[in-house]
Amino acid sequence: HDKDDTTGAFYFLVEEFGKLPPERALKLTKSIPEDYPFVKSEALRAIAQELGKLPAERAEPLFKQVLEIASHTPLLVPDGAPINSEALGAIAWELGKLPPERAIEIAKSIPDTDAKSKALRAIVVDLGKLPPKRAESLFMQVLEIAKSIPYADAKSEALGAIAGELSKLSPKRALEIAKSIPSNGVKSEALGAIAGEWSKSSPEKAELLFKQAIEVVKGIPGAYYKSEALSVIAK
Repeated sequence: HDKDDTTGAFYFLVEEFGKLPPERALKLTKSIPEDYPFVKSEALRAIAQELGKLPAERAEPLFKQVLEIASHTPLLVPDGAPINSEALGAIAWELGKLPPERAIEIAKSIPDTDAKSKALRAIVVDLGKLPPKRAESLFMQVLEIAKSIPYADAKSEALGAIAGELSKLSPKRALEIAKSIPSNGVKSEALGAIAGEWSKSSPEKAELLFKQAIEVVKGIPGAYYKSEALSVIAK
């Protein structure tokens, strides 16, 4: 058979994979030949998007299986972009629907830095709604993973999300995280989110925190990002 025709047929099939019980869909995905990595990635993406709808006890081992297959998909794209990025990205966003302790363990093993960053951002969204002690412990675990991300953009996005969400629990600690964000643009956005939470504090506490934030802004190089940061804080 012509490979293009076969690829087209595979794509038609994998679009329906999300409608199958995930255990069966995964078994079928494993049987896709290794020389069709894009197709395999699409199948994994379709499956991952459905896993967040399952009970956590059933979803967790399935997430791990999807991640295991995605992580071993060959990287054949000439520009170095991983073929499995769509699958890993889908896994990342759906992880936020698992209990955070389980999601964090899975996030640690995601090999792609952008997908790992997405996973951390998905996980922290609801941490502020948890009891403070549990939330603080989970924030610190996510922070350690974010710090280990080697690429500045992906690290910045993760740290910015952590700082913004943590500001609801501990504004002072959130500001410390914001200081460490490599990207000045993301740092400005994070400071704006943090300042929005501070405005709900007592006037005395808010004033002190705003002063600390302005000191952070002073250390941002370049007039553009500095003015952006001051603008979002002022709002």
